[in-house]
Amino acid sequence: MGKSINLLEKLWARGKEFWIGGLRKAAIEGDIESGSLMAGQSVGLVNEVKPVKEIIRDIIDEGLQEAERINDMYCACPDSANKP
Repeated sequence: MGKSINLLEKLWARGKEFWIGGLRKAAIEGDIESGSLMAGQSVGLVNEVKPVKEIIRDIIDEGLQEAERINDMYCACPDSANKP
């Protein structure tokens, strides 16, 4: 049993060195070819690849729509007074 535990400890240390070393290579040294990048739950939220300009435009458009929705919901003024 002592040999099994020793082997497991060696394997754990080697695996830990591999993952931590890989993260260091990518995150600190910028070597994304031989390093490893962290990709967690947020990866599942990606549905498409778009240029940054388009993403920012979408965020602004959604923000404006939401602001208008909130304004319409809380403003007791007639529509003509709400809009320029």
